[in-house]
Amino acid sequence: MPVSARTEGRRWLDRLLAVSPEPTQQRARALCVAAWLAILQGDLASAAGRLNQAEILGRRLDDEKAVGYVALFSGIIEALQGHLKQAVSLYEETIAHYQAVHEPIGIAMARLRKRVAEWETEKDVLRKAAVYFAQEMGRCLTATGSSPPTVPSMASSGYVACSRWSARACLRQ
Repeated sequence: MPVSARTEGRRWLDRLLAVSPEPTQQRARALCVAAWLAILQGDLASAAGRLNQAEILGRRLDDEKAVGYVALFSGIIEALQGHLKQAVSLYEETIAHYQAVHEPIGIAMARLRKRVAEWETEKDVLRKAAVYFAQEMGRCLTATGSSPPTVPSMASSGYVACSRWSARACLRQ
């Protein structure tokens, strides 16, 4: 059975990390790469463990780039798990670390990921608002004894007209 490049890369990195335990910047960054490969393979628990090691080492060595990678990849893990607010916070932390070391590519990556997480949060808010609106319309229609316009009339008159009808029906209540 062929082994994927990611799997092979993780194996080699694991071997190298095992035989080279010295606390160096290279080790901190290798831990970040191992975490990234684990993320790509969906092994978020392993990735989080590697990131924890990299963060401890990066802070001890005052390696802002490594700490920036830790924040970025931790944000990705949070986003993949649906924790978008935590992801946004970690992306903001990433931006601060990368600004400190003048790392424009890292800043751009973190800003992009932050915006995508914000969009996902906004979509979630819009979904919740739509559900709330539908529930309120149901209450309004029940209270007024009205019925909503049919789908063909909505299609011919447009969504705006339907919204006007909805607002008027609720105001008459």
